[in-house]
This record gives sequence, structure tokens and C-alpha cells, in this order.
Amino acid sequence: MRCHRRRARLLLVAPLAAALLALAGCGGDEERASLAIEKAEWADATHLFVFSECAIIDDVEVDRSGELVEVSLWGAPKNGTCNDWVVVKVDAGTTKIVDGATSQVVDLPTYVPDPNGGVHGSPPTSTTPEGS
Repeated sequence: MRCHRRRARLLLVAPLAAALLALAGCGGDEERASLAIEKAEWADATHLFVFSECAIIDDVEVDRSGELVEVSLWGAPKNGTCNDWVVVKVDAGTTKIVDGATSQVVDLPTYVPDPNGGVHGSPPTSTTPEGS
């Protein structure tokens, strides 16, 4: 009779334990975590688009007290192919930031303003009329 009770308890507990282990080990869809910076791009001379891969960013902390600006992204990691971004204000001429999640230095691309007043993602436009 004792063996039967143990087997019954094991059959009740095993699926619950397996589900808990699967949730703990999957690494995605957690509620809140420190997120690594995937990349940073210029929005304009003093603002960066800062991207994190596969996450929903719900908070950003910017620490300007050190030699380099430290940017910490917080949010919920998600499984799949996705990304989220925030805008961060920095001083004109900034060339590097520190990723608060990894402590790695992120080299920023050179900011090149569009001569026609465009913003992020605007390629330089030609002033030559079409068909000339």
C-alpha cells in the first residue's frame, strides 16, 4: 500500500515539477530583467535610438556621473525575432556609451547630419534634378 501512495504522489508532483523547471530554464518571457544593448543609432545630434533585441523595454536609466554615459535598459525579454528601442539624450559629440547590463563600451557610429535637414535614417539626397 505504501508503494502505491508514493507512486500516486509522484504522479501528481512530477508534472508540476517539470512545468516549473521548464519555466525557469527557458530564458524568455521573464517579467523584468536588465537588457543588453543590441545597437545604438543617431536620431539627431543629441539623441540616440538605443535598441535591445527581443524585449519590451519598460524603463531606461541614464547615469551621466562617470567619464562615459551609462545606459541601463530594463524590461521583459521575449522569445522570437523582435526588438524594442528607446530614445536617450546625450551630449553632442558623444562617441561611446556604457551598456549598464554588460558593462561593455558601445562605440557609436559617427553622426553625419543630413544637409537637407533630414533625421534618423535619411540618406543624403541629391540636389541634381532627375533626368539631368
